[in-house]
Amino acid sequence: MKTSSTEFHGPAAFLMTWCGSMIVLESLVGIHWFDPGDLDWRTAMAYHGVLIPAWMLLVLAYARTIAGLSESRRRWIGLGGIGAAVFAGVGAVLIRREGACPGAMLQVFGMTLGDLTALAVLVFAFRSHFCRNHHPAGRDSLSWWTVSTAMVALSLATPLGHLAGAVRDFGKQVFVFSRHAALLGMAPEDVLDGYIGSHSHQIVAAFLAAAFVLPLLRSSQRQSGIMARIRRVGLIVVVGATVVQAVLYQYCAWLGWEPPNLFAEGPNGMPLDDLILVCLGCGLLLLVPSLWRTDREPKASTCGAPSALPRLTALLLLCFLAVVALGVYIEFHERFFGHAEGAAAGVANDAAYIRGHLLFGFMMIPILLGVLLHADGFLATRCRARLFSIPVLAVAGLGTAGMFLWTFSLNPVLLAVTIFLLLAAGALFGLERCTGPLGNGT
Repeated sequence: MKTSSTEFHGPAAFLMTWCGSMIVLESLVGIHWFDPGDLDWRTAMAYHGVLIPAWMLLVLAYARTIAGLSESRRRWIGLGGIGAAVFAGVGAVLIRREGACPGAMLQVFGMTLGDLTALAVLVFAFRSHFCRNHHPAGRDSLSWWTVSTAMVALSLATPLGHLAGAVRDFGKQVFVFSRHAALLGMAPEDVLDGYIGSHSHQIVAAFLAAAFVLPLLRSSQRQSGIMARIRRVGLIVVVGATVVQAVLYQYCAWLGWEPPNLFAEGPNGMPLDDLILVCLGCGLLLLVPSLWRTDREPKASTCGAPSALPRLTALLLLCFLAVVALGVYIEFHERFFGHAEGAAAGVANDAAYIRGHLLFGFMMIPILLGVLLHADGFLATRCRARLFSIPVLAVAGLGTAGMFLWTFSLNPVLLAVTIFLLLAAGALFGLERCTGPLGNGT
């Protein structure tokens, strides 16, 4: 499917810069990214301030695949993405505590604007697909459905986050929440935990499914034989797991159901939802050969950049799966790790993994994926593409190594270095923005 490398070039450049700025600014106002364990409320809001721009980069990348999208609609989509990122980011910086405050209101407005922008893009995409007969080629149809299903699942997860935020800001007497908790006959804290857990898991899984498959949808290369069959099986597994995880998390949130532990033996075992996410990871793993071979021809990129971008995406996928594999290892060695609580010997190690996988697997990798989905509009030459590959490779390698170092040695230094390298990659994009031939693009 052909797209223009200049579409959303300006908004994408802004979102990349804004995302890096948020990491720095939130650190300066007291966010401690490397405290072990789960995110506290303020850090979670700061996390949203960084991830909303990454989400908008994904939405813009999906919009680029829509045939016949008018200039006015592109402009409004770009403005919606920028507005969502700015309001959510400024709100995240201003939030100091739980409860209603100007920062929380700004962030809610930004998130709502992001929801509306994503919904508009989905409507345009489905109208183009069904009403205007702008279907992707047969070989891309399954890729389109996989990405579109993931984007729908992502949008379905956001209302749970809004409801959880409303409870945190206005108290447990919010009518919808109090009525729901009463109907379930559950403690309000348990219902709230169900909202937050389902929201966060569903969004991350859907984001990664869409971001890892989008390069295949936008590829101009035809594949056949065993490669095409492996790709098809992988896409079927990914779209199936995406649908199942979305249904499961919605069911758990609204009906107060806790997924059972499978393969349980003492404290060890894998929750049902984690098993589904592992299946999603296996489907993504089957896409690595296709990503590695995507757009090998020099003419494949509209800006003349080589095949580094899909290969970097494949590498990030392998790094993410390494993080998942480490989590599975921990789930089957809970006698040592102790579920990050109690007096087990490895409680601190499990707490380090929890924070590490949030920072690397669920923050840095999504940011880089959002950047790579727009990189063809910035990297104008093979030399510059290779130069950009260096910090991306460093982030991938050091981040993965840092996950294992922090988990087993309780030393987060490599992950701290990884964040600085991530910012260096963003600075290089800023240089491309100023000096590349697309520097004046829109």
